[in-house]
Formats: sequence, C-alpha cells, structure tokens
Amino acid sequence: MAQQTEENGHDIILKLSTISKIPPDRKDGPTTLALDEVCVSRIISVKDMRQLSCPEHMIMGHTPYAIILCQNDFIILILRRFGAIVLFSFDDGELSYAGRTTLEHYVIDATVREAEDKSGIEVVVLTGFDGEDLNERFPDGNIIVMHVSQKGIF
Repeated sequence: MAQQTEENGHDIILKLSTISKIPPDRKDGPTTLALDEVCVSRIISVKDMRQLSCPEHMIMGHTPYAIILCQNDFIILILRRFGAIVLFSFDDGELSYAGRTTLEHYVIDATVREAEDKSGIEVVVLTGFDGEDLNERFPDGNIIVMHVSQKGIF
C-alpha cells in the first residue's frame, strides 16, 4: 500500500504486509485472503519531483495515485503523476532501496514480467504526454520498457 502523508504532502509511505489464506468455514466454501500487519515500511520524498499533468483523455482521472508491482525479489513503486519509478529489493524481510528513475511523462498504467533472457525483470509502462498540444498529436501515449536487475534500472 502507498499513501500520501497528511503532515506535509511531500512524502509517500510505502507499507508492505503479508497476505494469509483463511480456510473456508465449510467444506464447499471459498478460501479468503486476509491482509496481515505491516511488516516493513519506507518513506519516499516527492518534494523535489515535478508534478505532471494528467492526460485529458483519461476517463478515470489521476486515480489510483500509485501502482505497486512485485516480481521475484523486486517491489516497484510507480508514482503516476510524477512519472517516477522507485525500485526496492526485498530479501530476508528487509526492504532495500535499489534505484529510481523519472520518465518525464504521466504514467497511465504499468505491468511487470520476467525478462526473456532471465537476467532480471522488465517493467512495461504506458505513459501519457505532458504539454498543451501533445494530447492532440499523441492521444494514445507511449510504451516504455525498462530492464531491472540487481544492478538497477536500465
């Protein structure tokens, strides 16, 4: 979960929790998932990041505020309106900062996949464009693919 702090609005808190399966209460009942307590959290400052305009053609507007992706030992926090991608490594219950990049474009959506050569993962991002006439020239946005490994974001 990622949430903006109430105090100054310049910080984002990333909270990681484990998920548990709750067995069904009857033989043919569904299994339920439960969110456990927060096991680790980090504060990310957005004070120095430039806020981007939401593309006009976005029906859902600027929500959700953040996208969180997980693959292997990586946790990727994408701050949509800042065009920022913050990478963390999660190992033995510890969350370590592994890098950050800024795309200079509003992030519409994103997903993550294993790299074809198994050397890491790839973050696939659909971006909008920031600027007055760009919504008319590029109404469908742009796709950016970034390679992520233990060495960082490429």
